[in-house]
Amino acid sequence: MADDHKAIAHLREYAGTQTDEEIKQRFVHMDDTARVRDLQNIATWFDDPGSNLRAKSQVMRLHRELNQLHQAMRKVGR
Repeated sequence: MADDHKAIAHLREYAGTQTDEEIKQRFVHMDDTARVRDLQNIATWFDDPGSNLRAKSQVMRLHRELNQLHQAMRKVGR
């Protein structure tokens, strides 16, 4: 999307993905350390002063969903 938050646009460009589901699929295949690093990188974009409210909510939603996946994977030992 043209009005994606910069962090999400970067993730899509970096991973070669188009949808949030594809970003989640890539995230699931990472090891624990890489997932933590990605979550921390995404979290740094929350206070970006140049983003509108819609873009910030988009990155917060994705961060929340990825964090839930990460916690579930830790519970099953992955």
